[in-house]
Amino acid sequence: MWCPKLSFLVLISVTWLPLCSLSQGRADSQGRTPNRVALVIGNASYRNVRPLQNPVNDAQAMTKALRLAGFETILVEDAGKEQMEQALQTFRNRLLPGDVALFYYSGHGFQMEHQNYLVPIDYKSSDYAGAKKHVFAGGRSITQDIGSST
Repeated sequence: MWCPKLSFLVLISVTWLPLCSLSQGRADSQGRTPNRVALVIGNASYRNVRPLQNPVNDAQAMTKALRLAGFETILVEDAGKEQMEQALQTFRNRLLPGDVALFYYSGHGFQMEHQNYLVPIDYKSSDYAGAKKHVFAGGRSITQDIGSST
């Protein structure tokens, strides 16, 4: 059975102009204070690949830190592919142009054909060719998806 053997953390920060909107409380050119929204996912309880010990704890700690930093945070623990897609949709819906968006993931992941993939807990592929059907595209795909929705 083919399975990812890499556990990693991904931290991606996506901002839209103006970059100065990173400072909390600073209004944009239209007088609106940008929102600070974070999606945090921690996957540990994998069903078909080796479970991990720390991702849920890491996600909870990151959520606490981000909330203290003024982020509205969406925390998702032990998510299957469908739950990860729903969480990304919720995240996308909360963003407006000029907002600060942060995505944090802790769990299994791998790279294939120059694309990073985040592994949901219901991952069940047994071969390389079928892997893409059961994982969640990360990195550039997430940032492009979020950017195209605002």
